[in-house]
Amino acid sequence: MNIIREIIAIILFIVAISLTIYICIDTFSWTYLVIAIACYLAAYSIWPSKRQGQRDDNSVWLDIIELLIEIPFILARGIFRLFKDKDGVDIDF
Repeated sequence: MNIIREIIAIILFIVAISLTIYICIDTFSWTYLVIAIACYLAAYSIWPSKRQGQRDDNSVWLDIIELLIEIPFILARGIFRLFKDKDGVDIDF
Protein backbone atom coordinates (compact mmCIF):
# COMPACT_ATOMS: atom_id res chain seq x y z
CA MET A 1 0.00 0.00 0.00
CA ASN A 2 2.87 2.38 0.74
CA ILE A 3 4.27 1.86 -2.75
CA ILE A 4 1.02 3.07 -4.31
CA ARG A 5 0.96 6.11 -2.01
CA GLU A 6 4.58 6.89 -2.89
CA ILE A 7 3.94 6.64 -6.63
CA ILE A 8 0.83 8.84 -6.47
CA ALA A 9 2.63 11.42 -4.33
CA ILE A 10 5.62 11.51 -6.69
CA ILE A 11 3.34 11.98 -9.72
CA LEU A 12 1.44 14.79 -7.99
CA PHE A 13 4.70 16.44 -6.96
CA ILE A 14 6.03 16.31 -10.53
CA VAL A 15 2.77 17.83 -11.81
CA ALA A 16 3.03 20.60 -9.21
CA ILE A 17 6.63 21.38 -10.16
CA SER A 18 5.73 21.37 -13.87
CA LEU A 19 2.85 23.78 -13.29
CA THR A 20 5.03 26.04 -11.18
CA ILE A 21 7.69 26.18 -13.88
CA TYR A 22 5.01 26.79 -16.53
CA ILE A 23 3.57 29.66 -14.47
CA CYS A 24 7.01 31.25 -14.09
CA ILE A 25 8.20 30.81 -17.67
CA ASP A 26 5.22 31.05 -20.00
CA THR A 27 2.15 32.76 -18.65
CA PHE A 28 0.61 33.33 -15.24
CA SER A 29 -2.76 31.77 -14.58
CA TRP A 30 -4.62 31.65 -11.29
CA THR A 31 -6.09 28.30 -12.29
CA TYR A 32 -2.65 26.74 -12.72
CA LEU A 33 -1.51 28.28 -9.45
CA VAL A 34 -4.44 26.81 -7.53
CA ILE A 35 -3.93 23.40 -9.14
CA ALA A 36 -0.18 23.51 -8.35
CA ILE A 37 -0.87 24.35 -4.69
CA ALA A 38 -3.47 21.59 -4.51
CA CYS A 39 -0.97 19.11 -6.00
CA TYR A 40 1.70 20.17 -3.47
CA LEU A 41 -0.79 19.72 -0.62
CA ALA A 42 -2.01 16.37 -1.94
CA ALA A 43 1.54 15.05 -2.44
CA TYR A 44 2.48 16.13 1.09
CA SER A 45 -0.58 14.56 2.66
CA ILE A 46 -0.41 11.31 0.64
CA TRP A 47 3.31 10.67 1.15
CA PRO A 48 3.96 8.04 3.87
CA SER A 49 6.26 10.05 6.10
CA LYS A 50 9.07 8.37 7.96
CA ARG A 51 8.91 11.03 10.67
CA GLN A 52 5.29 10.15 11.41
CA GLY A 53 6.07 6.42 11.58
CA GLN A 54 4.20 5.48 8.39
CA ARG A 55 7.30 4.12 6.63
CA ASP A 56 9.84 1.74 8.15
CA ASP A 57 12.28 1.08 5.30
CA ASN A 58 15.75 2.61 5.23
CA SER A 59 15.94 3.71 1.63
CA VAL A 60 18.12 6.74 0.96
CA TRP A 61 16.21 7.53 -2.24
CA LEU A 62 12.86 7.59 -0.47
CA ASP A 63 14.34 9.84 2.22
CA ILE A 64 15.56 12.25 -0.46
CA ILE A 65 12.15 12.27 -2.18
CA GLU A 66 10.48 12.85 1.19
CA LEU A 67 12.76 15.82 1.82
CA LEU A 68 11.97 17.26 -1.63
CA ILE A 69 8.23 16.91 -1.02
CA GLU A 70 8.52 18.55 2.40
CA ILE A 71 10.75 21.48 1.30
CA PRO A 72 7.87 23.75 0.15
CA PHE A 73 6.14 23.31 3.50
CA ILE A 74 9.34 23.86 5.48
CA LEU A 75 9.90 27.10 3.55
CA ALA A 76 6.29 28.23 3.99
CA ARG A 77 6.45 27.59 7.76
CA GLY A 78 9.71 29.52 7.96
CA ILE A 79 8.24 32.49 6.10
CA PHE A 80 5.13 32.53 8.27
CA ARG A 81 7.25 32.32 11.44
CA LEU A 82 9.40 35.16 10.16
CA PHE A 83 6.42 37.48 9.76
CA LYS A 84 4.53 36.21 12.78
CA ASP A 85 4.51 38.62 15.67
CA LYS A 86 2.74 37.96 18.95
CA ASP A 87 1.86 41.63 19.45
CA GLY A 88 0.51 42.13 15.96
CA VAL A 89 1.94 44.26 13.21
CA ASP A 90 4.32 46.90 14.55
CA ILE A 91 4.99 49.76 12.16
CA ASP A 92 7.04 52.68 13.42
CA PHE A 93 6.96 56.00 11.62
